[in-house]
Amino acid sequence: MANLDPGAVTPQQNVDPQDAQLMANLLGSLLPLLQRVQLTGWTPEQAPPMADSRQLDQRAAVALAEDITADALCRLAAYCERYAGGRQFPGLDACLGLVTQAARCFAAADYNGAMALVWQAYRLIAAARAATPELPPLREIPAGAPATSH
Repeated sequence: MANLDPGAVTPQQNVDPQDAQLMANLLGSLLPLLQRVQLTGWTPEQAPPMADSRQLDQRAAVALAEDITADALCRLAAYCERYAGGRQFPGLDACLGLVTQAARCFAAADYNGAMALVWQAYRLIAAARAATPELPPLREIPAGAPATSH
C-alpha cells in the first residue's frame, strides 16, 4: 500500500512515482464525484432529511469536498501571500489568480470548479519548485493557516 501521509515525506526524500501516480488517480476520481454532488443542487444547509444511505453518502461527500477545498484554499492563499508577487519567485504570480478564482467557485458552492483550480495551483507550484528548488514546499504552510505578511 502506498504511503499517503504528507508528513512522511521530508524534503530530502524523493516521492515514489507510484505514490505520486496513486495520488493523481485519487484526485482524478474525486473530481467526477464532486461534479455529481454539485449536480444535485443543494448544499449541506439545504439538504433534505436523511432517509437512506445515498442521502447520507451525498451529504458526507459535500462536507468532505468543502473541508478539503477550504483547507487547500487557506494553505494556497497563505503560500501565495508569502511567496508570490515578488521577484524571488516570479513563477508563482499566476497562482494568485487561480486561488482567487477557486475561492469564488468555493463561495458559489462550485466545489468541482474550485477543486479543479486548486489542482491547477498545486501543479503550478510543483512546476515553480522544479524550476526554482529553493522555493519551499507547500506543505510547510499548515492547513487552515491564515495568510500572514512576510
